[in-house]
Amino acid sequence: MSQEKVVMEIGSSASNQARVQRDVHVAQVARKSYDQVAFGITLATRHGVQSEMVEMLEFAAALHKTGLHDNVKTAFYDSKANVCSIEISEWLREEDGVTRAILAVAKQTIGQFEWFGTIQHAPWFPKDEDEASEVRDE
Repeated sequence: MSQEKVVMEIGSSASNQARVQRDVHVAQVARKSYDQVAFGITLATRHGVQSEMVEMLEFAAALHKTGLHDNVKTAFYDSKANVCSIEISEWLREEDGVTRAILAVAKQTIGQFEWFGTIQHAPWFPKDEDEASEVRDE
C-alpha cells in the first residue's frame, strides 16, 4: 500500500473517530435534557425548568386545538439562553398562512422564541431588565 493511501486511511479513521466522539457528546447532552411528547410534538428543556415545559405544553395543546400540531416537529427551550427553538415542517415557508397561524399561537404561549432567525416575544414577556426584575420581585 502506498504511503498516500495509508495517510488517507489514517485521516479517514481519525475523522470517523471525531464523528463518533461528537455523536456520543450529543447523546450525553440529550440525556441531560428533559423531554416529552405532547400531541406528536417533541418538547424538551435543557435543564428541566418547569415554567419552560409548561409554556411548551400550552403551545402544543393550543396547536392541537387548532389542528396545527402536525406542522410542528419539536420545541426546545434552551434554559441558559432563555429562548425556545421551534422546528416546523420543512415544506412550510415564513409567508404561508399555516406558518403565520403557528406564530400567532407561539406568541400567545411561549415567552421568548426564535422564529426564522429573529427573536419573538409573547406580549406578557418582560422586554427589559427593569421589567424582568419587577416580575421576579413580585
